Amino acid sequence: MEEKLNNENDEIEIIASEEEDQNSDTSSYEIISYGADYTISVLNEKIKKKEIQVPNFQRKYVWNLKQASRFIESFLLGLPVPGIFLAKEKPTGNLLVIDGQQRLVTCRAFQDEKFPLVDEPFRLKNVTTRWEGKTYTELESVDRKRFDDSVLRATIIQQVSPQKDDTSVYHIFQRLNTGGTILQNQEIRNCVYHGTFIEMLHSLNKNKIWRELYNSKEPNKRMKDEELILRFFTLYYDIDNYSKPMNEFMSKFVGKHQNAQQSELEPMKKNFLDTIGFIKTEVGPEAFRPKGNINGAAFDSIMYVIAKNKTNLKSNLKQNIQELFKNEAYLKSVSEGTTDPDTIESRIKLTKQYLVK
Repeated sequence: MEEKLNNENDEIEIIASEEEDQNSDTSSYEIISYGADYTISVLNEKIKKKEIQVPNFQRKYVWNLKQASRFIESFLLGLPVPGIFLAKEKPTGNLLVIDGQQRLVTCRAFQDEKFPLVDEPFRLKNVTTRWEGKTYTELESVDRKRFDDSVLRATIIQQVSPQKDDTSVYHIFQRLNTGGTILQNQEIRNCVYHGTFIEMLHSLNKNKIWRELYNSKEPNKRMKDEELILRFFTLYYDIDNYSKPMNEFMSKFVGKHQNAQQSELEPMKKNFLDTIGFIKTEVGPEAFRPKGNINGAAFDSIMYVIAKNKTNLKSNLKQNIQELFKNEAYLKSVSEGTTDPDTIESRIKLTKQYLVK
């Protein structure tokens, strides 16, 4: 099979095949919320102690110096500023920033006197003459105290039910995040479910063999490649419990394994690496591309079947996959209703017929 493999557009078929997930119903939640008025000093101290966690994920600091300075000036002038949203994590009681990352980072950066985007002191710019060009320590004592004691109101949310998962935080993040670029599902997961499992996904996504199969030296900027790895783990280990929507199902899986021990993660890691190593040797990057671009549904069926049947596969795997990609029923299963349970079962069954002895 001779296919033209694309780097930047590999995600096109992944997105297209998941459109039916977007309008699926989500669970009903019981959530409590309450307000808390924190001073800037208290917020910064909580961040330093990691009692408030500003996730280190894809949406980096984006404010320029003028924007950040005007925000700091609002506190110095005594003007009201938009509040932040925090989610309380069940196991630790720590608070996760859902909305307000830019504001919190700005406040801490000003106190630390180091602007996040450049290796230079944070000096106020385009503000009232009294404070123009000044750092935190160069402010008059009364102004520093006014800033430190300024209140940034927080709305704290906590999911009461269902108790088995906390996917409400995922949905709230989707709706509240105010960034200029709409976050993709995996970007949100990396924030909401930060922990050992997500760290494993980061590590696997940099693997040389995986990068060759994905056909891009650098990780996808919107984390579509990382989401594929999660998709494999989710179906491989939990397919018997699958229900739509796929995005929700994957989020619940991450939540269950969020802070898994290495003794649990190592077998999962080995499973993925063994499978992609085998596919790299026997097939190559075209393994997941029925029509040229990588296809998420083709990926999950081929990865699943090969991982489950490594010792019982037919010879000449590459040719058999080529034949599979000519099967009209299979092509339909990777392009229409791809996350329906019956469709997933159908394409896995067809894949077995072509690849397993």
